[in-house]
Amino acid sequence: KKVFRLLEQTPEGPIPARTLLCHLHTMRYTLRYVREVTGKDLGGTFVGRVDRLRGNWFDTDREDAGREILDLLEEGRRLAFEIAWAIAPFLAESIDSPLPEDIRFVTPARTMGTDEILTFLAALYQGFPDWSYDNDPPVLTGDGAIGVKWRQGGTHTGALAFPGFDSYPATERQVTIPEHFFYYRVDDRGLHEIRPDPIPGGAPRGIFEQIGVEHPPL
Repeated sequence: KKVFRLLEQTPEGPIPARTLLCHLHTMRYTLRYVREVTGKDLGGTFVGRVDRLRGNWFDTDREDAGREILDLLEEGRRLAFEIAWAIAPFLAESIDSPLPEDIRFVTPARTMGTDEILTFLAALYQGFPDWSYDNDPPVLTGDGAIGVKWRQGGTHTGALAFPGFDSYPATERQVTIPEHFFYYRVDDRGLHEIRPDPIPGGAPRGIFEQIGVEHPPL
């Protein structure tokens, strides 16, 4: 939430550079904790760049520092999605919901709320233990949504059991979803809507289609 709001204006004017840098430093520690929990080393050079900028702040040319902060903010936006997907399997199994109560995942066939989203993620990662993601940097759309083009897939080696529907036993099929955009809406309360572009074969419906489900539940 912090990362996506950083470039906005406050009633008093632009957010001070030092405040932006402090928020970026928070991202630095978030990446460390994600690595401890998931074993995934995200961020690339992000951590080192934040540390260098903080350490050399008073000796760095102001224009160079400003450009570096803007570059780091854009990188932070991208990393926010990588972090979300990296920790999703762990959050899906937690007792307390990590998502806002009013979040919606909208598809042409069905709209899911918080509980259904977490239940679906848990079922997906049980049916596809190696499910993985790759994405392009996020872009801001004309209507204010944040668009991310995702590439995702995995091997169906476990039962895909979505509550309220038949359980689909492992087929050993490799599922590769065609790359397509997901659109996210974020406001002061955080993330409250996820809407995948409904292309043929896209997620989540395409997951079920590729393992042979005639009437996908999503």
